[in-house]
Amino acid sequence: MLATRIPMKKIIEVLHLKYEAQLSHEKIACSCQLTKGAVNKYVSLARCITWPLPEGGG
Repeated sequence: MLATRIPMKKIIEVLHLKYEAQLSHEKIACSCQLTKGAVNKYVSLARCITWPLPEGGG
């Protein structure tokens, strides 16, 4: 089964809620209508990204 693609805008929103609003993965999942697993996946994959994103990066 193929996974549904998440728009980049939604991934940036997840990272914003995680690092700027400091919400839990559960609250982010509810806010973005994603599973906690999806939130965890995108936060884990973004570990090497500097936050906040540079101008023009989001």
